[in-house]
Amino acid sequence: MKKTCKRLTALLLALAMNLSLLSMTAWAAEQEVEAEVSASDEAEPEEKAEEESETEPEEEAAAEDGISVTSEDGIAPASTVESGSCGDNATYTLDENGLLTISGTGRIDAYVFVGNGSIVTAVIGDGITGIGMSAFSNCTSLTGVAIGDSVTSIGSWAFSGCTSLTSVTIGDTVISIPTSAFLDCTNLTGITVDEGNTVYSSLDGALFNKEQTELIYCPSGKTSVAISASVTSIAEGAFYYCESLTDVYYSSTADDWNAIDIEDHNDPLLNATIHCATGLYKSSDGNWYYYVNGEVQSSFTGLVKHTSGTWYYVEKGKINFNYTGLAKHTSGTWYYVVKGKMQSSYTGLVK
Repeated sequence: MKKTCKRLTALLLALAMNLSLLSMTAWAAEQEVEAEVSASDEAEPEEKAEEESETEPEEEAAAEDGISVTSEDGIAPASTVESGSCGDNATYTLDENGLLTISGTGRIDAYVFVGNGSIVTAVIGDGITGIGMSAFSNCTSLTGVAIGDSVTSIGSWAFSGCTSLTSVTIGDTVISIPTSAFLDCTNLTGITVDEGNTVYSSLDGALFNKEQTELIYCPSGKTSVAISASVTSIAEGAFYYCESLTDVYYSSTADDWNAIDIEDHNDPLLNATIHCATGLYKSSDGNWYYYVNGEVQSSFTGLVKHTSGTWYYVEKGKINFNYTGLAKHTSGTWYYVVKGKMQSSYTGLVK
């Protein structure tokens, strides 16, 4: 009987211990699940923070304002709307902003862009050697052209009728520009030629040969132009479309102006007011004369200042280098003159 009781007691104790062990195991498993959930909850904010940190404050602000920021400078790249070939080895792209970019080698074909109103600016890259006849004629929206350093020739009427074009820069490699290249560009007011160019030069926005003995082309949009005394000829049609031209300032005498060879189709030049030089100039006869607007002042006698700063005695419009004595200035003051030159540093009595 005692043995039976002991066995029963042992059995009950084992059962209690097993139940206690199961309870502890369940609690431990529950704690592990809670720990995993807690760890997961704590990790989520860090992941979100990492995701949020990938968006810059500027982009967040832009997103709130409905602005798309696509580059560091905030300017979205323009998309290409047209592309193709414009020469044997030349290609082009035209973007949505009207920027035409030409690349490759060789010559741009004639008439290739004629009348294209979508072109606003044109960039002709290095490698292109020539611009064909009427290549850009009547591109009325074209406002500016950048010509690459490799271009050597510009064809006839290449930019004629580009009425929005205001200025053109010619590089040092260009050796061939016909008068008609920029014909009827009614808003063109300035052509600038690189000083290193060996064939062409520019003065006051007009195109000349290198020595400035010939005026080749005056931009159609100019209302006035300066012409140096070195000019001996004006090319045919140089002023053909200069309907707004009113004044020409010539840096020599009327006689010299009348000696210039002005070729045909330059009526706007002939109809403008010619302002010849005022001052002392040496004539072809070897004498120095006093000119006002290019005309010799044959009735004038008195002192006149030369551009060098020296005052000379002029008698009846001509410097008298034989005169020594007192001469009256237009201010009423008398000055001492020796051989036609005023002695500004002299101090003493003069008879």
